[in-house]
Amino acid sequence: MTLQLRFVLPLLIISFLGTLHAQKKGYEPGYIISLEGDTLRGQVKDRSSEPFVEMYSRIRFIPEGRSSRQKYRPGEILGYRAGGRVYESLPLREESAFFKFRYYLDPNAENVFLRLIRRDGPLAYYLLEFIDDDNNFVDNFPLFHLEGEREMVRVTQGIFGLKRERLKEYFGDCRSLIVALENKELREVEEVFDFYLDQCLNYALATEEIQTIKGNWQIDLRPSADADPYLQPFEVTAVSGNTFQGYFYGSPLEDAKLNRNWEVLYFAFTTRDNTYEYYHSGYLLDGKLYGISYCPGREFVQPWEGILK
Repeated sequence: MTLQLRFVLPLLIISFLGTLHAQKKGYEPGYIISLEGDTLRGQVKDRSSEPFVEMYSRIRFIPEGRSSRQKYRPGEILGYRAGGRVYESLPLREESAFFKFRYYLDPNAENVFLRLIRRDGPLAYYLLEFIDDDNNFVDNFPLFHLEGEREMVRVTQGIFGLKRERLKEYFGDCRSLIVALENKELREVEEVFDFYLDQCLNYALATEEIQTIKGNWQIDLRPSADADPYLQPFEVTAVSGNTFQGYFYGSPLEDAKLNRNWEVLYFAFTTRDNTYEYYHSGYLLDGKLYGISYCPGREFVQPWEGILK
């Protein structure tokens, strides 16, 4: 055996034994997040070893470079990570009536650790873990939470699958998700999560965007670039889906339509006076309207711009 190996082997053995010791104790690499938002790395243990698991009411934490152990209740930290599992501390209150359970984020409730599975935009997917009384194994059920909502919704009911009625109630603003649930097009938790992101969230953002066209606009209809401004009102009084209502140049809008499938919001409508029909189209960009009007009877094309009053 060479001199180099004589030094290397003992170090490898010590390292291996240290790893075995840490694994035996059940600690995993991870971190905690303090109430001040600081991430402290180290070794984390939140449950006893199988087969008869105990979920600790206070997680164990050994900071990097130290040997002393610290314990934290849910209300004492913002969250933690143990191996590949991530948890957040949230004030969860459970209510039950006639075997129906509801879950609320209540500042007056005690904090619990919820396992975070996914967060995308305003929607978060958690697991509430517990010990099954029949076999002492760790069990769980999924909860969804929409940002800004006081309530969380339980997604499944054991072997019965998705809690479709509760999900329809919770996501009541998204008609397409309600229909998909009613038609049983969605069967898995992840399918509901992804459907909301793909269909409901994009729809909600687009709906919010198109509302920005509402208001009293001041349109400059000058006949040429070097002419004086010729200002006329364009009022959008209501927006519903892909249609809108209002007045342009004193005439009510007819067949007013919106197209929100592009990077800018496009619109088109018609107006008429006692003699002619006028066709108008344009788009909204950075808070400003850019449009063009065409009248076949008068044989003119008029570009214009507009700003909110």
